[in-house]
Amino acid sequence: MENKYIRRRPHWKPRSHRGVTIVEILVIIAVISLLIALLLPAVQAARRTALAIQCKNNLYQIGRALHEFESQHRAYPDASYSKELLPHLDQKALFERINADNVLHGVLVLAQVPSCPKLSGAAVPVYACPEDPLQQGINGLALNYLLNKGTGYGGYDDGFKKTMGELKPSDISDGLSNTVAISEKLLSPRKKAFGEGLYHPTTDEALRNYASTDQFSSPSQRGEFLNACSTNVVWLKDHGPRPCTPQGNCLPHLLNTLMPPNSHSCMNGFDSFDWDPGRYAAFTATSLHSGGVHTLFADGSVRFVANNVHVPLWQAIGTRNGGEVAF
Repeated sequence: MENKYIRRRPHWKPRSHRGVTIVEILVIIAVISLLIALLLPAVQAARRTALAIQCKNNLYQIGRALHEFESQHRAYPDASYSKELLPHLDQKALFERINADNVLHGVLVLAQVPSCPKLSGAAVPVYACPEDPLQQGINGLALNYLLNKGTGYGGYDDGFKKTMGELKPSDISDGLSNTVAISEKLLSPRKKAFGEGLYHPTTDEALRNYASTDQFSSPSQRGEFLNACSTNVVWLKDHGPRPCTPQGNCLPHLLNTLMPPNSHSCMNGFDSFDWDPGRYAAFTATSLHSGGVHTLFADGSVRFVANNVHVPLWQAIGTRNGGEVAF
């Protein structure tokens, strides 16, 4: 007879050791892929924001150096500002070396910049926008920040430089806060001194190189030129500005405010011996920042100017003495 006080040992079923199925693996992979797809744009956006902030900070440092230079010399540097500001950017040794060696080397090909013996050790990272891929490997041997020469149409004497003599604060009658000093320009990878052959540029190439229009040789034709630059241009392969270097080798490739940021840069007619197309050209500020360019004003402030800026306003702040109504 069974003792009712004796408990029966429960009967346990053995556990089944089942592995992960292929379906479960595929589900896990799908979930991970979805998470990456959701996070990647945010990571990229954060990275671009960080690069844009660094680019803006570069211009702040350049602006500070500009005002230190002006306080010392009672005038602003000329188109070779990149060399003259070196002592004010903790680059005094490089400045003295350039002066001692009398170095002013014309660089026509971006690929030759890092290999030029005279440029060895001459990189100045504050002159490089980190969002320009062409700075990789040279990091400041070529400049992304160029001086504003004004309207650029029919003359060179209404921007943040003077053709003759030194530019002083008293020459900026429109006000320091209303006058563009320096803005951004993407590097051009041109391989020849002059373009050869027509081609259709990519979006990136169109930001870096020059187009060409028909010839408009009169100042009264400025509107016709700007319309042609916007709508009716031809592109010559490898036709872009040579890179500026920290040694001050920037002439004549400056900036002007004829065209809004990140639109075409245009030569006015094809190069010829009896015509200076650069005098009536559009050398446009460009960058890879979303929606516009960082711009340093003569008062040292840095503002982001949108691609869709009111063009007359952009042209007005590009001149130092145009007498425009303050905005």
